[in-house]
Amino acid sequence: MKFQKIFVVIYALLLAFLIFSPIKLIGRSAIERGDIKLKVYYQAVTGATHYLKEDSKKLKKLLKDTYPEANTSLIKLVGNTPYNLVSDPAEIGSLTVYGKVTDITYEFSGDGAVPVFEVSY
Repeated sequence: MKFQKIFVVIYALLLAFLIFSPIKLIGRSAIERGDIKLKVYYQAVTGATHYLKEDSKKLKKLLKDTYPEANTSLIKLVGNTPYNLVSDPAEIGSLTVYGKVTDITYEFSGDGAVPVFEVSY
């Protein structure tokens, strides 16, 4: 009888832990259909620079409106990476990020002007 009580208590604690433990990362706000979809490719030659594709009409329109002289082939992605695990851009590989572009700045490097997109999702 004593072992049954211990088993029930352990089972109840385990069940409570599973119910109240965080299982997945949840963003600050729900992703909506109008949010930008980003396709990120690692470009080994230029280090932290990435090729970035998305609903390309939105991105190109945003670039042309904000930075008319922007080179749309060289883009650096900063901000929230998936699950906040990627610190080195070389580890990103090829993946799809769904989220919002919250800010765009402009950096000048040896390759020319590089738009930097701050992304949150």
